[in-house]
Amino acid sequence: MKKTLHNTLAEGSSSQERLQSLVRSQYLNELKSKFINSVSHEFRTPMAVIQSAIILARHYHKANQPDKVDKYLTEIEESMVHLNALIEEVATLNFEDEEVIKNILEDLDMHVIAGQLKQK
Repeated sequence: MKKTLHNTLAEGSSSQERLQSLVRSQYLNELKSKFINSVSHEFRTPMAVIQSAIILARHYHKANQPDKVDKYLTEIEESMVHLNALIEEVATLNFEDEEVIKNILEDLDMHVIAGQLKQK
């Protein structure tokens, strides 16, 4: 009987660990989605500036207005620098931050997160 009780307790513990793992996984997926949406927006802004500046630079090139062409080429260059900086930031987001994430997850109240997920 002790063995059966022990097995039952172990199964309950294992089940709780699986639930916690599932909740953590869902939470991380939600964070990942928010991160991707944010990064996508940040990349689109300089790309839109570059696209507009190219169109205007072509227009002013045809109109033989070199000062305006230079202005828009400068905008393209500045946006490219900004875009490269964003790419570097994302590239250096190394998941050596996994330890930080692990610590955050350990501190999370799984009951609160589970309640929030149920509400969605």
